[in-house]
Amino acid sequence: MIFYFSGTGNSAWAAQQLAHLTGDEVYDITALTNPPDVQSAEQIGFVFPIYAWGVPEPMVTFAKKLKKAAHLPLAFALVVLRPGLP
Repeated sequence: MIFYFSGTGNSAWAAQQLAHLTGDEVYDITALTNPPDVQSAEQIGFVFPIYAWGVPEPMVTFAKKLKKAAHLPLAFALVVLRPGLP
């Protein structure tokens, strides 16, 4: 199970690529009215951009709503300081 928040589409693309590679389902957190049950998931991933060196508020709010799972979630953050830097 991979949950993502994407302001520009970059994190959405990354989440979809990860889901394709891992065989996981991918969820846009802004489209969910209720968080799915994560208790039976083998792994949980979070994909999000970094805003002002932190996690975007929509992702923080969503993650707090999830029920605790018995396994460690995975987190993937996309950081782009300035496009075009070598």
